[in-house]
Amino acid sequence: MATRTTKTTTRKKTATASAVTKPVTVEPVVAAPETPDEVTRKKDFIDSVVERSGLKKKDVKPAVEAALAQLAEELTEGHELVVPPLGKIKINRVKDTPNGKVVITRIRLTTPTITIDENSVDSPLAEPAE
Repeated sequence: MATRTTKTTTRKKTATASAVTKPVTVEPVVAAPETPDEVTRKKDFIDSVVERSGLKKKDVKPAVEAALAQLAEELTEGHELVVPPLGKIKINRVKDTPNGKVVITRIRLTTPTITIDENSVDSPLAEPAE
């Protein structure tokens, strides 16, 4: 019976680039939703509408509450809204909870249009040549 001998070779380890450089720790970046600086309550919202419209609060309050109730009803029924001064409100997801529904929406705000009259200082029209 012949015996077989195996030859073992050892390789010389060389320094690689990963062994030479220091490990880098990278902090994960989590995109946090932007939180508003200020929260507007319904009372403050109604007061703003009163100030802007020049109407009496007793006339404005029922109209604003009815409009907000109608918006809520439209959204809970799953309707997409197009409200020109505000923009387009599209529903992404709806989640039922014990206290009600969570409606996650996307709102595309419209850019306000600036009306310029002929007496405006910012009028882009040049003065007629005399």
